[in-house]
Amino acid sequence: PALLGNKIDGSLREDLIHHSCLGVFSIRKEEWKLIVDCDNSGDNGRLVDGQLGTGPRPGSPGQLYNMKDDPFEVYNQFNKHPSVVRELREIVERYRSGARSVIH
Repeated sequence: PALLGNKIDGSLREDLIHHSCLGVFSIRKEEWKLIVDCDNSGDNGRLVDGQLGTGPRPGSPGQLYNMKDDPFEVYNQFNKHPSVVRELREIVERYRSGARSVIH
């Protein structure tokens, strides 16, 4: 609608999936962003083998950021909000298992 010049009331999507060039999935829903199975992706200041991030490592803790309060992704809240992590991880897994993210 935006490309055609039509007005949009709110977002067309409830959530948005991201997939990095290293294979890391993340999801953004409302003010939250969850980075799945990777505790060292992006520009969080930690170099791993000379790179910013290593890609997904199944079973490793992820990263959770409140994008409204922390748009620069400085304060990882993964351990502080387990219910948000669980909800967002379930959505990612649903999309990965075949129920793709689409606009209705």
